[in-house]
Amino acid sequence: MNITENNRKLILDEFEYVLESIAMAESMEEKLYLLSALHGAVNRVMNIEFDSDLIFLHHALSTTHAAFSARYDAMKNKKAFPLHITKEIFDKLFLLISKLYDCLKNNSEIDEILKGLIVLAYTTTGNGYYLYQKGLIRL
Repeated sequence: MNITENNRKLILDEFEYVLESIAMAESMEEKLYLLSALHGAVNRVMNIEFDSDLIFLHHALSTTHAAFSARYDAMKNKKAFPLHITKEIFDKLFLLISKLYDCLKNNSEIDEILKGLIVLAYTTTGNGYYLYQKGLIRL
């Protein structure tokens, strides 16, 4: 990602805060709420300094957050049967966010992690969950 160190620091600071807060959060609602701050921070930086990697990062984070939030709301309202977000899926989400932070901090390649987030978001859909149950989507 080709952005200034100041803007990289803005994104990294937000990731640090979110990761620390998620570790202390007790409810999934709170964790998903905190997760929304990440694509917001990327969007703010993107409006100051453009880089195509920022669009990819923003889109992956935004899409993942929206997918998980929609599925979680459906589960909470008992409209999700038989689709569930398993503990394994939630754990993988936060592991990928942590790995993404490390890559951003080290200015290393993020494409594989973003791909992983999109695949994980797909598990919140009917077909994605089916593929996960069949073992075709492995976490």
